[in-house]
Amino acid sequence: MIMVAAWYLWWDRRKISHDEKCDTPVRTTMSIRGIVANALAMKPGVKDGKVRWERSVMGVLKLNVDASYHVYEGSGATGAVVRDCTGAFIAGCCYYKQHAMDASSMEALALLDGLRLADNLGISTLVVESDSLEIVQAILNPSDYRASAAVVTDDCRKLLTAFGRATVVHCARECNAAVHELARASYRGIFSEEWRDKPPDFLLPFLVTDMVIV
Repeated sequence: MIMVAAWYLWWDRRKISHDEKCDTPVRTTMSIRGIVANALAMKPGVKDGKVRWERSVMGVLKLNVDASYHVYEGSGATGAVVRDCTGAFIAGCCYYKQHAMDASSMEALALLDGLRLADNLGISTLVVESDSLEIVQAILNPSDYRASAAVVTDDCRKLLTAFGRATVVHCARECNAAVHELARASYRGIFSEEWRDKPPDFLLPFLVTDMVIV
């Protein structure tokens, strides 16, 4: 950890001397943690076979969305995180929903909240991941969808047209751990919040884990 941090400090000093832009302290910290985590997790010639969150391609940002729904309380929360092609945190948000109709509607609201976040950031090229196959299929085949969340998915489809290029794809739950935790924390703490550049401390372990490549 110390050696990696020292190298990053040297590299930032080099950028400053060449009048180049340096990463924010938060992004530098995440990069250092990611490199160290990769080194600790690495086993030459061995793959663990686990499904993991994957970085987007160069020039494309990735938005992950998820929801937490509790049927007995009739409430829930949404979570969304935007990351760049290096896995660095760009922005995130979570919203507590006191009144929630059902799980499908909450997943659709998570997508809508995430798209609004990305739109406010002025993002043009985006890939969106949700672990709700129902909502992803509703976006891709709207004429076949008649469930309670249809009104929200229609709003999502309209908002998608605001981006230069945006795709919505299904992902495994294991790839959505960070936003799952964000929605869960929002529900438990009964709070709504948005972050730019600097993620909340409780989310850092999940973001670093996603950056591990083994």
